[in-house]
Amino acid sequence: MSAVFKLGDRVTWGGAASPHINEHVGEVVAEIPAGFRPINILDAAGIDRDGFFHGLPRNHISYVVRVGSKLYWPRVAQLRLVSAAGDEGPADEVQPAMERARRAASLGDETDAVVLMVEVDRLRALLTGRAS
Repeated sequence: MSAVFKLGDRVTWGGAASPHINEHVGEVVAEIPAGFRPINILDAAGIDRDGFFHGLPRNHISYVVRVGSKLYWPRVAQLRLVSAAGDEGPADEVQPAMERARRAASLGDETDAVVLMVEVDRLRALLTGRAS
């Protein structure tokens, strides 16, 4: 069974190339019913899908997630809840820390990238209740 998310939930998933550095955090903006194409649902909901033309229908409920101004249609099995719609807390710190880690890695500063990824892991532990 796939995870169930609500509109407005903040979710995260890893990128294919490097899950820690290419991790995304965004907001669920549309639920796509099984058998439907995302563009049809986005158009019907009046959601601007600038440049988003992804694919064929899936055989299960899926979600379109907005990260900044970009839309993604990640695999549901990869999605993890960061915070439920309306919740606030350490979740707001995760994305900026990941962005700083990406920037450090792109500049070749491996030490800063590692330190920042440790901070991201600490924030995730707080969010999931695993903090010591």
